[in-house]
This record gives sequence, structure tokens and C-alpha cells, in this order.
Amino acid sequence: MIRQQMVDTSLPEPDPMTPKDYMVWRLEEGRHVRTVIGILLILDGPVEWQDLVDWHHRACAVLPRMRSRVVARRGPLRLPAWEPEPQFAVSDHLQRVVVSGKGSHEDLLRTAENLAELPFRPGRSPWDGYLVEGLENGTTAYLLKISHSIADGIRLRKLFLRQAADARRNSRAGQETSAPTAPPIGATKTESAGAAAEASGGTGPRPSRNGSPGLTPSPSRRASLQKAGRQTFKAMEFVKEAISGLVDAPGPASVADGRFSRHYVTLDLPLAKMREKATAADGTVHDVLVAGVAAGFDLYREGVRPNRKHLRVFCPYGGSPQADRKAALASAGNHWFIVSFGVPAGLSDPLPLIRAVRSSVDKVYHRDAIDWMGGLARTTPILPRKWLGAVFLRYLASHDFVISNIPGPSTVMSVAGAQVVRAYGIAPAIGAATTVTLLSYQGVCQVMLNIDTAVVGDPEFLGQCVKSGLEGILVAA
Repeated sequence: MIRQQMVDTSLPEPDPMTPKDYMVWRLEEGRHVRTVIGILLILDGPVEWQDLVDWHHRACAVLPRMRSRVVARRGPLRLPAWEPEPQFAVSDHLQRVVVSGKGSHEDLLRTAENLAELPFRPGRSPWDGYLVEGLENGTTAYLLKISHSIADGIRLRKLFLRQAADARRNSRAGQETSAPTAPPIGATKTESAGAAAEASGGTGPRPSRNGSPGLTPSPSRRASLQKAGRQTFKAMEFVKEAISGLVDAPGPASVADGRFSRHYVTLDLPLAKMREKATAADGTVHDVLVAGVAAGFDLYREGVRPNRKHLRVFCPYGGSPQADRKAALASAGNHWFIVSFGVPAGLSDPLPLIRAVRSSVDKVYHRDAIDWMGGLARTTPILPRKWLGAVFLRYLASHDFVISNIPGPSTVMSVAGAQVVRAYGIAPAIGAATTVTLLSYQGVCQVMLNIDTAVVGDPEFLGQCVKSGLEGILVAA
């Protein structure tokens, strides 16, 4: 039977970058930082190549930046835009590879490390997909590596949710599923709920108790002045904390100089246990995650810096603590809201540690919080690229770890007809010892550590310590 292609060949209009998009794009162009994100999916069986090609045709219809390239625009300080790639072909972005070694999970991680650090080809849309074969037990894996300037983690999550929903709908209807036309994503009712859960709770961070992110009436002049005063005070506190962090940095900033080396470690934790511990401490799953990683770093740093009083955490949230309908509906781009906070070092009792994390988050993520990274992004066009990369790397190096949390679906995902067994998000290692990403999927918190080997001399030991910290915080009474 010959399957007819139903690919949408119409080209979208140029899509201007936002300041945040442009900042991560310029960082990727430099030699100090690589802000590439990815997702590693373990599939339950083999995948037909044509099915994989068709699946990506649908993905590109859902997320048009995947078939676009970055072009400069005329005019002073005008940001680049995404413009349709005239000769775009999905097959140019796909590769079939065989896992190294015997095909174990560790062999897959080593293969993924090497693939993730390969540069994108110039002049094309910055993403690549890899079908990894030769795994034990007859399974396969899929690795999507994509520029952070195309989408952040929450927007990438929407892509897979839409693909999964389309696959279920087509399966129920008994229709052929070889690349039907799909409109660009907006927020469906389910997706909006998911985004709200990420911003306000669920497995993700929640807003501070100090203020609701809901819509409020227009403020009076007095209220506006009071808010401005609070924000000025918070800005001064942030500058003080940033300077303190640079002075008490956990180690020197790495000098990548265009060469990057990473070490991946994965860990699966029961979501029910995480929620149980969060409830006991009046926190969230995200608070438990941060506390567990902090406990692991305490183990790692024993005898190295025993007098250190706090660990510093860099955390991108999925959106602003204020109601942001535009971000909630966005199908592409970067809409993160960065917070930085301290966690007490050496606090061994899990519940007080989780409560301490919640208290720290309350102080930095609330309705008066300032989007300071968004402000920095607006200065990107006038900063020399070398300065931007060096300053960004130095600031991130003042943190012990970066942590990200993406609520995944409770229903089954699939790629090209194969069911997803496990799913691991890969956030970039950008100056700190490790970047930790939690992706919840079907009742399991699947954690990926992306350890920077230029910062950590013994990445396997750090991985073991963080694993022990996370597992220990769940079993402790």
C-alpha cells in the first residue's frame, strides 16, 4: 500500500526573536556556553524509518521554527527572525546510529553525551534527531537535540503532548497517520491546565504564599509606588546576593573555549513518594527535588569545603509568577523566569530541609519578583559576544547546581508508533557543576544529571552522591 504524503508545504511568516530568544542564540554562537536542550526517550521496540520521518513532518507543522533558519534584519538593534528555510528537508536533520558498547543503559548515556555535543550545521534550523538502535532487550531510543532559541522546556513539552494527543485521536478514528497537516500549537484546555500546574504547583514549583499570580484590579498610584519600592528593595537584595555568590563561588568558572564534555546520570523516583514527602513538609515536589540534590551535594563536598554555610541554586521556572496569558499560549520561544536562592548546607533532617527550600523560594518567586534575567536579555544586542558568554558563565559558576522541573503527561507518549517507556529531559550544563532536570511521566520522576566535567573532577562520584541524597530524602522518617 502506498501512503500518500499530506505535508503542509506552505511557509510561515518570519517569526521575530524575543530578547530572551536572542540571548540564548548569541550564547550558543559563542565559545563559552552551549545552551542546547534535549530529550532522551526510551522506546518499547523498533521504529520504521519512514514512520520517524513522518512523525517529524508533523512536529515541524506543530512547531514551525523547526523548519526555519535564523536571519538578520536590517535596522539598528533589530533582533533576528526565524525565516522559512527554502530547501528544508526533514531527512537532513535525522540520523540513525548504533549504540556503543553492549547496548546497556550506561552505553546509551555515553552515546547520547557524544551526540548532544555535536554542533548544528550552519544555515539550517538548529535541531537534530537521532534514532539509536542496538539497545539491549530489543528496545530503541530517540534523542532530540534542539536549540534553546527555538523553544524552552515547557514549549517542547507542548510539542510532545500534541503529538501524543494526535496519535491517540487518529488511532481511535482508525485513520492513516502518515504526516497529516497540523496547525501550530496554541494552548488547548488541557495544555493550559498543564502550564498552570507547572507555574503553580503539580510537580513543579508553586508561587509564593506572599501573593497570588491571579489577575488583580488596576493599582492606585499609591499602590504602584509601594510596589516600585518593594521591587527596588528586592533588586538591591538581588545585587547583594549576586556579589556574595561571586565571592563565595563553589569553584572557578570553567573555560570551555568551544570544547564541551558532559557526563549523564539518570535516576527514577516514584512520584507518589515525592508527593508524600512534599505534603509532610508543606512543600511541593520541586522543593523535595531541590532538597534531595542539596543533600547529595553535602555528601559530595564533605571534606572539601566543610565550612560552607549555604548552597546556591539557579532555577528557571516555566513562567512569571504574575499572570502571563501570552506566555501560557505561546507555542515557541523562551518564557522562563529565573530565580536564584540559597539552601542551608549540612541540614540532614529532610523535613526541615524541604521547609527551608520552600522558605527560600517564597522570598524570590512572588508577584513582586523582578524578571532580572529578562532585563539582562534586553541588553544583549549591545553587549560584545565574548563579554556576554564570559559574564554569563561566571555568574552561573557562582551556583552549586542548576535545577529544572517539567511536569510530563500521565498518559502514554509515543514516537513514530513506538510507545515511550522512559523520558529524560536534558537541560544545558552552563557553568555550574551540574544541571538537574526532572521530567515526570506516568507516575515516575525521571531525573537527568548533566554534569560538566570541566567543573567536576570526578563526575561519577558526584552522580552517586546526588543519587544517594535524593533516595535518602525519600526513605528518611
